[in-house]
Amino acid sequence: QAYELALALHPDSARTHLYIASALEGCGVSTADAIAHYEKAILLDPTLESAYVYLGALFQKCGDLESAEKNYLKAIDLKPNYALAFQGLGTINDWRGEAKEARESYLKAIELAPDCVDAYLCLANLLKREGEILYAIDTLKKATAEIPNSIQAHNELGCLLKWQGAEEQARECFRKVVELDQTYLELPEGIDPDTGNPEGFWLKLHSSN
Repeated sequence: QAYELALALHPDSARTHLYIASALEGCGVSTADAIAHYEKAILLDPTLESAYVYLGALFQKCGDLESAEKNYLKAIDLKPNYALAFQGLGTINDWRGEAKEARESYLKAIELAPDCVDAYLCLANLLKREGEILYAIDTLKKATAEIPNSIQAHNELGCLLKWQGAEEQARECFRKVVELDQTYLELPEGIDPDTGNPEGFWLKLHSSN
């Protein structure tokens, strides 16, 4: 009903369609309807760069990388300093195995928005897969400095440091994870980082303390 009222009041508003599309996507109600509203927003305002990024991300989620890339590039064309568009483009390059291009896109996103935590995380994962562990650690250290409340950045950094044998530094990272979210204290003891629930490693590391 809220959507219907918004459309009744502002049927030709690009931002109304943008907000409805975002809400539909968030609720997981209908991907097709969300795409239709994003496309309607673009039709009403072809300069609305955020609509291209959101539509690109939705296409990417659906596995349509070609359409996703097209929308990210259009957003960059409209707004050359759009960090989220570069970050999205980087993930597409990454999925395609285009490591060099992905790295360049992630670094551009970080340059444009030093608080874009997803760009740091994606870059660190790429570097880890490429065997550049020290560079990945450095990237995550920069992420925790720029976004000190990012649980995932502290956690990923802790896992890499532990893997490198830097246990005391890893301890500090996992302490920070729990400091940021006390619910991690409720995780079962003895969970290893490689099991898919790495935050639990904090408890394993400190079970004797």
